[in-house]
Amino acid sequence: MKTSMLKSITLTSLALHAAILPFAAAQDVVSINLMQNFVAAQTVDPNVPYGVEEVPFWTNSNGNSPLNLRDQTGTPTTLNLTIANGGRNLFGGNSIGGTPMKAGQAFFIAGAGPSFTFSEIPYANYKVVAYLTGYNATNTQASISDGSTTYWWRPQPYGPALNQTTDTDASDGIDQASYAVFGTDENPLTGSSFTLQALLGSSATAGAGIGGFQIVEILVANNPPPPTLNISKNGLNYDFQWDSSSGKVYDLVSAPDLSQSVSTWEVYQSSLMTYENIAASSTGTNALTGVAATGEKQFFALRVR
Repeated sequence: MKTSMLKSITLTSLALHAAILPFAAAQDVVSINLMQNFVAAQTVDPNVPYGVEEVPFWTNSNGNSPLNLRDQTGTPTTLNLTIANGGRNLFGGNSIGGTPMKAGQAFFIAGAGPSFTFSEIPYANYKVVAYLTGYNATNTQASISDGSTTYWWRPQPYGPALNQTTDTDASDGIDQASYAVFGTDENPLTGSSFTLQALLGSSATAGAGIGGFQIVEILVANNPPPPTLNISKNGLNYDFQWDSSSGKVYDLVSAPDLSQSVSTWEVYQSSLMTYENIAASSTGTNALTGVAATGEKQFFALRVR
């Protein structure tokens, strides 16, 4: 291995290949269905996963202030819901039975509608899925807003398929839809409370409704910046050094060229040892001294776990 090649790698390539690869973690979801009566057609079976976020343990509620709503494991949370205005009603045909669109908080007066306030939200970052319903009428249109973004929809009371509305302009026509989403994985909602306001459109000829919600935790990775791998000559061998982070584990990986993704590179193995599962140093700096060369041209990178 030539010294000039190693210097080139250190300065131009290795910093790009030193990456944090986080483990996936499960997100929590609270799901509530707003029904009128405890009958099968109006309830979401809590034992069967359902929804935009397909999970079990939906709460079926006919009240306006359900407390300590449970998550997808059946565990009660601190999350509460308060509904103001409107009243429960039924919508549509048998095809939407057993879904949040079969019943909901209905509203019939143009320019008016119910509000929904979530409090004691247990997640630092989250998104809210609002299930939309209403009566079958060509001119029925309604909106739901968090004060910053307003989505419009026309009810689809004879179609159980879940269709999202992203329509923020009612002037160019409104499509049928069954749910809207506030917050995204990239730009989640924050704060311990959140309010949505639904309104019936000014030219609506029939009522609309809100059938339920899912509050979905968004897990935001809090990873340190990727480390830079520094290489220096040490006689016939080489020394490696990088800034490390507590709790991380490192593998020194290598490849004879840059034709393959660094994620496929193999752990470097000299005649003396294999350089994997290297724990982060308590000093904040890891060092490998006197790493034996194989005698072949080699590119190096760090895999971080």
